[in-house]
Amino acid sequence: MYTPRNYQHILKQFQWKYAIALLVIALLSLFCQLLIQNYLANQYSDAHLINYAAKLRSDSQTMVKYALLLKEGKNYRTDGKDFSNTFKQWNATHKALRYGNDFLNIPPNADKMIDELFTIIDTPYQNMLDAGNEICTLLENKNVRDTATMKPWVQQLLNNEKSYLLGMEMIVFEYDLTSKENITHLKKLEWGLFAILIFCLLLEALLIFLPLHKQLRTTFENLLESNRASHEMASRLQKIRSDAILTGETRERKRISTEIHDGIGQMLTALKMRIEMLEEQEDIKGEALADIREMTVTIVKETRRVCSELLPNILDDFGLKSAINELCKLVRENSKITVTLHDEVEEGVLTKQQDVIIYRILQEAINNVMKHANATLLSISTETDAENIYIEVTDNGSGFRVRIDELYEGQNTGIYGLGLVNMKERTEMLGGKFNITSTPGKGTTVSLKIPYHVD
Repeated sequence: MYTPRNYQHILKQFQWKYAIALLVIALLSLFCQLLIQNYLANQYSDAHLINYAAKLRSDSQTMVKYALLLKEGKNYRTDGKDFSNTFKQWNATHKALRYGNDFLNIPPNADKMIDELFTIIDTPYQNMLDAGNEICTLLENKNVRDTATMKPWVQQLLNNEKSYLLGMEMIVFEYDLTSKENITHLKKLEWGLFAILIFCLLLEALLIFLPLHKQLRTTFENLLESNRASHEMASRLQKIRSDAILTGETRERKRISTEIHDGIGQMLTALKMRIEMLEEQEDIKGEALADIREMTVTIVKETRRVCSELLPNILDDFGLKSAINELCKLVRENSKITVTLHDEVEEGVLTKQQDVIIYRILQEAINNVMKHANATLLSISTETDAENIYIEVTDNGSGFRVRIDELYEGQNTGIYGLGLVNMKERTEMLGGKFNITSTPGKGTTVSLKIPYHVD
């Protein structure tokens, strides 16, 4: 069985598991991000190298083109300046690609294959470098017009250009191949990291989320069960309380009825007999004694009526049907109200407690009609089905405005208020439903629905 201490221990366990799970996901995400950023930086570097390698090939072609123009000697000033600038850029770019250059943001070459390719083109590069330097020297000495002197150096550029361009093309291809391999490796790495992340999430689902789900479901089921048990316990306590109240009330009524009947009733009866004896004496005025005797008879009747209302013997002796008939008889004897009774309740289907409570509800309803309704007709109907007994008390009296909200909140609703509240509470003690409808000038109907058996 789970206790608050058990729940606290389980909660701490899940807190630690959650903390570890979140830490693992955070570290894995950070590692993935750093790794991907590193590969992206490498990709940027690869693209940077490919661009400079392509530029180097372009510069070598441009340099040869300007050398050929200088050889023709048409526009030696402009072509000479363009040649010198292109030659310097070509030479600087070549060195940067092979040995690295911080200014151009080119790292030192670490690829053995590319280093071997640069070694292969060392000879044509060196020949082109020597020829370019000689041409620049001629330009500085302003001997560029001497085409015969420049011609062998231009020819040297042409003779080595093809080998140099072929080697640079292979270097560009190698740079591109390395970049593609890096991209492929990056994709594999991303898929691997994604698989690890999915595995971690599945592992957390199996080790944390599913157990937590089961634990929460168990907790909620326990809470619902506790809530249901609490409601059942409250209902039982309410029933026990109601039974205790009713039993105590019945015992008290019986005690008071017995005391009145055995004490005051017998004393009044003895008084009545003494007065009848005094009436036979001639010196006593008969008229005064007759008044005293009549008053005594009235007191005896009233005492019997009160005793009957406290706990009618007919209910104990003959059951609910006879008690209801007796109520109707009392209405006819003590008022001018015409009473009709339609009774289908069978004897023995209700418990003693139900008999007493239903009798008290009917007694309260009939007393309300006699005291307040100014009615001339009263109809009492009891019907049954397989599970419930239905009781309806209808009069044609003055009626009133029913304030259901106040009635069902247990508040006093005026002249009928306290009695209606009592009837409602007694009905609910039996697990039934109480309803009242009334219209001023058109009478009132009290309806009850009470089950035979209450758990």
